[in-house]
Amino acid sequence: MKFAIAVIQQASIVITMARQSPVFLQRDGGAHQQDSQSAEHVLAAAVALGIDRICYARYAAMRWGPDWTTQAHCRHEALDQIVRYCHDPEGLVDKIAVELRLAGRTQR
Repeated sequence: MKFAIAVIQQASIVITMARQSPVFLQRDGGAHQQDSQSAEHVLAAAVALGIDRICYARYAAMRWGPDWTTQAHCRHEALDQIVRYCHDPEGLVDKIAVELRLAGRTQR
């Protein structure tokens, strides 16, 4: 039980840090702050929940498309999903495993 609480606390810290870090993108010749995070922030939040980085990257590419790392709205949706599962990391791990298995993307 203590381990589970520690994992949730660590994940909450990583997710909070990811949400507070601004990402600046060049658009129309000027810098604009976006309400999205880099792919590294998203992957770090997934790892903090105990999800294998490579598996999450495969899942994200399948769910939001192969260019999810370059699309702000995709990264935002990915981080939102991780936040929703913050208190049920095993649920997200199971969901990802099932999705990858159904897509035939798991390695045995």
